Amino acid sequence: MPKCQVGVVGTGVMATGTATLLICNRYPAVLYGRTQESCERGLQSVRAALDDLIAAGVLQESQRDKALMYLSATTAYEDLAGCQFVIESAAETIDTKREVMAHLEAVCAPEAILSSTTSAISANEIAAEMKHPERFLVAHSWNPPHLVPLVEIVRCAATTQETVDREVALLEDLGRVPVVLKKDVPGFIGNRLHHALFREAEHIIDEGIADAEDVDKTILYSIGQRYSSIGLMEYWDHLPVTLQRNIQTYLFPHLCNADRPSHLLDEKTATGEDLYHWTPERETDYELRKRKPFYRFATVKLDDEEA
Repeated sequence: MPKCQVGVVGTGVMATGTATLLICNRYPAVLYGRTQESCERGLQSVRAALDDLIAAGVLQESQRDKALMYLSATTAYEDLAGCQFVIESAAETIDTKREVMAHLEAVCAPEAILSSTTSAISANEIAAEMKHPERFLVAHSWNPPHLVPLVEIVRCAATTQETVDREVALLEDLGRVPVVLKKDVPGFIGNRLHHALFREAEHIIDEGIADAEDVDKTILYSIGQRYSSIGLMEYWDHLPVTLQRNIQTYLFPHLCNADRPSHLLDEKTATGEDLYHWTPERETDYELRKRKPFYRFATVKLDDEEA
């Protein structure tokens, strides 16, 4: 598809990762920040992300220079007027996101698609005060968005199919893997699964069944490896249904069904303590391990001669 201009509202991790993804694929990206200082921090974060891609062997130094030619920053919403897509990655509050959408509707063309990268807030709640909610949707990327390919697309009640189709086309051209939800629900797909696993893990620690290290080993050396190559429901479907039913009939009554945060989380909130001892060396190693599986999903089209 033609490389249209894309606006990115915010200068944090999600916004700058999104900008990195765009410019590596030759999309002119306009990064909006509230102040000149936040804009500069955002630009520095994009440069750091590009340097990380170089260190990982995904990007060449000459390509970094090409990518940065597609990047600009502004403190004026008016500078987003020419964007065909604008991606909001501001603070994770409904009020902030509604405020951003109001600003965008005031300056963007009627055909511009407006989206939010919110990880859990309802698309309908964000769009509730919009004048033209038919061109709005949630496009929830995962951190870091220039590496993790999944994007969850959530319609509000008014979102048109054309809006969804155009967003999907953009994401696929960026090498992302969009999934379109059939309903607007809190947490979407990924965070519902993620926090269900957190809830059971916290329960296991609360109940004295195992410590955090052994919970992590159980994930790292069993199901974490399994579901890096096959699908959860693919595995579910391949098992005999009688076996599944027998296991669930026995096991489900013993699983955590809490509807509030765990004692473990309450304790850590109160004390400020961590489960692990986070030295600078451990922090660096953790960040590298977190990114490492996803470098293969990074898309770079800077040498592509296609217009």
